[in-house]
Amino acid sequence: MDGADRRALNASGLCSPEIKAGAKRLSDFFSKQLLWVLMVGVGVCYTDLQEIINAITFTNVVIAAIIVIGAVLARRSVAG
Repeated sequence: MDGADRRALNASGLCSPEIKAGAKRLSDFFSKQLLWVLMVGVGVCYTDLQEIINAITFTNVVIAAIIVIGAVLARRSVAG
């Protein structure tokens, strides 16, 4: 059922308010709760873990640590 079919069904008044409320709750559940599970699943499937492991070098770890330390120090100087 595409969007036009749903709009026509809704406009015809064949769906009760209870059905509409239930459909909205189900849609909200899937979009809020299961979306993250789906995104993680797709990410894991399409990510080459060996490539990520190979990217963890001493140089990259040092650069990342310096960036984090710089961000923390900058935030502290702005906040206090």
